[in-house]
Amino acid sequence: RSNEAAARLGGINVTRMIWASFVISGLLGGIAGALETSRAGSASAETGAAFLFPAFTAVFLGATTIRPGRYNVWGTLVGTYFVAISVSGLTLLGANIWVQPTFNGTALIVAVALSTLIARARERRSAMAAPPPGTTHPPGTVSLTEDPGGEASLQEQAGSNVPVTDP
Repeated sequence: RSNEAAARLGGINVTRMIWASFVISGLLGGIAGALETSRAGSASAETGAAFLFPAFTAVFLGATTIRPGRYNVWGTLVGTYFVAISVSGLTLLGANIWVQPTFNGTALIVAVALSTLIARARERRSAMAAPPPGTTHPPGTVSLTEDPGGEASLQEQAGSNVPVTDP
């Protein structure tokens, strides 16, 4: 999880790191473009269009598999391998040319739908767990709360003699 404030407090120049990551990403993209051009033997603006749709599918599948609704490297790797293995399997089975884009589109729609459903279920669950606005817990009770960063913590209510321990 990214925490800019903690990185700044740790002495890291966050702006420089973000800038460097974009520069490195652009450099690697340029190298990939040069390699693709040398492999194909010619350059065209439409060369990468065939890779764009499977890339989106892999990223959305990855965001759905590991931590629903949150993009991460491991999820993207899982999604990439799933798409690559599935497309290779379809090719080995001798599927028609239209099957691969159809598979990628279906996988993308399913990934976005699952991510949306999981996010809605998470919102409903947190809305049901939170007390209605304006109400307080009785003294002596402990409630589980979630901060904006998603970290859960126990909070002791006023007037309680019950010790609160973090799990």
